Amino acid sequence: TDVETVTNDATVGEVVAQEPGEGTSVPEGDTVWRTAQRLGSALAGERLTLTEIRWGEVDEAPLRGAVIREVVPRGKHLLHRTDTGWSLHTHLRMEGSWRVERAGSPAAARTLRRPAVRAALGTDRWTTIGLDLGVLDLVPTEDEHRLVGHLGPDILGPDWDGDEALRRLRETPGTTIGEALLDQRHLAGIGTFWASEALFAERVHPWQPVGDLSPEALTALVERARTLMLRG
Repeated sequence: TDVETVTNDATVGEVVAQEPGEGTSVPEGDTVWRTAQRLGSALAGERLTLTEIRWGEVDEAPLRGAVIREVVPRGKHLLHRTDTGWSLHTHLRMEGSWRVERAGSPAAARTLRRPAVRAALGTDRWTTIGLDLGVLDLVPTEDEHRLVGHLGPDILGPDWDGDEALRRLRETPGTTIGEALLDQRHLAGIGTFWASEALFAERVHPWQPVGDLSPEALTALVERARTLMLRG
């Protein structure tokens, strides 16, 4: 088939960047991680034969003919890194999604004609299309920190630093724990759904100030959120 619906076991196909019930909120870190995995499966190690950016004055020239080294999630952000030293940075916001279609297929052609297209990157085998993206930047890879450097430890990242996340949370003792968990400067990737699930599981009221939680309770809460998100 030209397009497959992505499930947890799928490798390539339509990337649905919003989970059921998330239509009124920003996709959370686990959704973004799965999207990055699907995009990486289609693009990593391949040379781009299609490069199209439909975003203001962003110049797509640095991407033309480049090889995608990797597609990296950072919290709720996506970074397409190329062998030419440039990175395409996108954020899905509330409505954004990426699709993966077979190159040259009718489905790819139909999708590319949609007014909602903001970016299209393709190889000889696959066409990936960003629809209704909320943010798009093209920057030298060495300058990615200007876009994502403010983020706290990525709750799903291989470099997850739980101690640093806890330290950042404790820096705002008067903030309610519900608000603190959603502040991406404390820990990146968690959103309303998983914060609520973790708070419920640990029997912590979302309006309780961070400073009122014991170190053990705060640690258990963060660990619970990460465990839940890893399980998906």
